[in-house]
Amino acid sequence: MLWWTLRQLRSENREERAQAAESLGESRKRRAVKPLIAALDDSEWHVRYCAAEALGKIRDPRAVEALIAALEDQGEHAAEVLGEIGDPRAVEPLINLLQGELVYIGGNWKTAIALGKIGDPRAVEPLIAVLNDSERDERGSAAHALGDIGDPRAVKPLIAALKDEKDSFHGFAGVAGEVARALCAIGYRRVMDADPSIKEPSLGSCDLLVDAASSGHVEVVRLLTEFGADVGHRTDRDMTALRWAAGLGHSEIARILLDNGADMNETYEGGSTPLTVAAYNGSTDIVRDLLGRGADIHARDTEGSTAQMRAAQEGHKDIVKMLEQAGNLTP
Repeated sequence: MLWWTLRQLRSENREERAQAAESLGESRKRRAVKPLIAALDDSEWHVRYCAAEALGKIRDPRAVEALIAALEDQGEHAAEVLGEIGDPRAVEPLINLLQGELVYIGGNWKTAIALGKIGDPRAVEPLIAVLNDSERDERGSAAHALGDIGDPRAVKPLIAALKDEKDSFHGFAGVAGEVARALCAIGYRRVMDADPSIKEPSLGSCDLLVDAASSGHVEVVRLLTEFGADVGHRTDRDMTALRWAAGLGHSEIARILLDNGADMNETYEGGSTPLTVAAYNGSTDIVRDLLGRGADIHARDTEGSTAQMRAAQEGHKDIVKMLEQAGNLTP
């Protein structure tokens, strides 16, 4: 019952107070807001933490001023809660926290994300400053926030960051991945309106397109191909974006790559082709697409196997039948 939980929030036992704050947050009851605001001044930090978290779940704007005051005590946690509430009164205090000397372990990344959730354009320039600072750990979070806000002022700095990161990019969870997602969120047309010069060959030399294809990020692949990224680019391990798409069954990504000039008969180590890879891995839609485009059904890998043989080896009967109908009869 609510009255009992509110009573427990005043208990002499700190664990009971903390548990009461958590329960009030789960209840989402607005009657709990004032008592929880009072609990932000509790003598125990853990209780204050639980009270702030509870207010973030209730999302009542009455808590904003108290949570702003709690930034000095709770920092990133209070910032995260303010982001959940989304009130523009928090923007300037959060910017001050982002720009301040006090940096938490791993950086003030929750503060950047909170600014993105609020979506106020006042945060754009401070977030760009973080993105441009190679020493800041929050660059990926700043890019994410800029994508959430969607302001075209962020386009050129995001493009610059994408180019800067291309040589050090390792995996789609890094800064470059967040930058690409942000550009997708802003939208291709707005990106091109802001910077028509971004279709440059330099974008084609990075592994970002390959990583995006392997991770199944359709919109990032679409964006990068529109930017002119080299669809045939090979990594140090001889992997292409189409190779990943064919092997993992990312049919929409494969279609985008093929529509933008990817070689449907490119070969990889061992002599396999996109059709062989797709057939072996049971990627039915990609096999159908490749056949419709005229892919070489007679190509053999270094072991002498065709796509039909590889499909049969893995028991993909539908694909075997499809290849047979296309004229790939086993000798």
